[in-house]
Amino acid sequence: MQVMKGPAQSADHAARARRLALRKAGSWDEVRAIVDGVDASRMDSGLVESIARATETLPGPPDVRMAFLSDCTLAPLARHVSALAATNGIRVQAHLGPYDQHFQQVLDASSSLHDFQPDAIFLHLSLAALAPELHEDFLATSAERRREAVNEIVQQLQAWVSEARARTSAMLLLTNFPRPAFPVAGVADWSLDFGQAEFYQTLNLALLSAFRSDPRVAIVDLEMSLGRGGHVAADNQRLHYLARIPWSEGAMRDMAAEIQRHLQAIRGTARKCLVVDLDNTLWGGVLGEAGVWGVKVGDGDPESRAYADMQRVVRSLKHRGVLLAICSKNNHDDVLELFAQRPDMPLALDDFVATRINWQPKPDNVRSLAEELNIGTDSLVFMDDNPVECGLMCSALPEVQTILLPDDVTCGPSLLGHMPLFERHALTDEDRARGEQYRQQAVRQRLVHASGNLEDFLQGLETRLRIEVAGAQHCARIAQLIGKTNQFNLTTRRYTAAEVEDLLVDDACLVLVGSVSDRYGDLGLVLVCIVRLDGSMADIDSLLMSCRAMGRGIETAFMNTLKSIVFGEHSVQELRGQFLPTRKNPPVRDYLDNQGFQLVDETPDGARRYRLNAGYAESLSCSGITVESLL
Repeated sequence: MQVMKGPAQSADHAARARRLALRKAGSWDEVRAIVDGVDASRMDSGLVESIARATETLPGPPDVRMAFLSDCTLAPLARHVSALAATNGIRVQAHLGPYDQHFQQVLDASSSLHDFQPDAIFLHLSLAALAPELHEDFLATSAERRREAVNEIVQQLQAWVSEARARTSAMLLLTNFPRPAFPVAGVADWSLDFGQAEFYQTLNLALLSAFRSDPRVAIVDLEMSLGRGGHVAADNQRLHYLARIPWSEGAMRDMAAEIQRHLQAIRGTARKCLVVDLDNTLWGGVLGEAGVWGVKVGDGDPESRAYADMQRVVRSLKHRGVLLAICSKNNHDDVLELFAQRPDMPLALDDFVATRINWQPKPDNVRSLAEELNIGTDSLVFMDDNPVECGLMCSALPEVQTILLPDDVTCGPSLLGHMPLFERHALTDEDRARGEQYRQQAVRQRLVHASGNLEDFLQGLETRLRIEVAGAQHCARIAQLIGKTNQFNLTTRRYTAAEVEDLLVDDACLVLVGSVSDRYGDLGLVLVCIVRLDGSMADIDSLLMSCRAMGRGIETAFMNTLKSIVFGEHSVQELRGQFLPTRKNPPVRDYLDNQGFQLVDETPDGARRYRLNAGYAESLSCSGITVESLL
């Protein structure tokens, strides 16, 4: 999906044309092409229905299998989720569980839920289902009883989660509890001991506390989602009584948008880098014309405040692990001067890991940035105020998510928040340190080019590799690496956090992780290996490493340790491996050959199978690396 829009046309005409095209679509690729560029916030119910029907009925596997369980009717919401996901290139297959059967569906191994084998389960339960006496007459209960009810509700949800975790491998999405639009005590609610406002706030905080550390659970913030459009507007009293559908169409669009964020996190498709223009993007005006003190940013007029807020939004992404880069047609020295002299700029030049400040075509600069950062162009988001530049980017690099800023600068700061581009279910230490790690990597690259002798440079890095058996504390980072690592990845098998958690407790699996540091800094956890054990045989299911650690001999140091473990401690006689080719993993095509494995066969598409017998396993040279094994 590209945010850049084509020529305007009648919304009604466009919707009718798309509905007709969807009825004729014969493949998911056709559906994606038809809905590309659709403004999801303006989809009418007919278009939502058409997209959802096409998504459900056309042949081919879904990207996400999502089950919906509730004590109300969720069919319309499921259609909104499928339709919105389709506009973002994600095919969701929905399963609607029987009304108010959330426990039965999980406990019964022959239920439709288990037949469906969901990747994600969305559970929404009302207060009426979990604490009926509070729903019936809130004010008739004592403050003490209301406090007890909070604990009981959380315990009920914990019991369901415990069963769902044990009996499925799905990610579990639980909604929190929105406050009623009007408290039953009116404005006196604030004077009550544990009134409705306090009850709902306490309950929702208790949910966060109960599930925050569980990688298999995420809270869908229904309170916040419905609050965006207003609780009164979210209510659908007529359909609530007629069909147990509690929300309006607008509210379900907002809820689907919130769920979409979780789908992006489940799939591990977060973009890695935001590339920003400067003039009329991070500040108002053209630097070359207005000068350092003439551009608008800071605490002055409304326009300046809006641009300052835009910079704060961009800066916050850095703390979420998103790389920041500049691509601007400007004089390089002018930009350096502005960043040096304007203390009212929330962003500093050091917040950006790479810059292209020149007069070259922006698509060429964006390609160059991707090469420097060693990430694919499909991991980039490009943001600019110029429709011509955005159009050129869409044409030259359609895989780059291109954002055209609105003419009204006051709308800019909220724009990135509306888009599920950088969503993850957890922020790891590696995420928070990513910008600094890339700056350290840039220092290493400059030094290696200056040294002229790679071996001496690697010796001088004083690289340390720590290898350990993965634990629950590593689950989020492992799932993150598995979901996004493409270049150094032997098999490119993708596992969700739920599946990783299962692997960690599987006695037939050995999951190892490697963390790297050197004299310039800490790269963090950058390597994951999954080995499946079967008596005297073992198979390398997955072996992957962050591109930032490539080319330093770390892969050889790790394999030396892996050989020692499987052939020594686990008494394996034969270790087998595979190379499954993708468009992005040619760098590891010959990795197993170089590690002493014997090629068994190779298919016409380039897939290779290898084996290494215990008697032929050797420890290969990888000088300059100190290995700390915590096994």
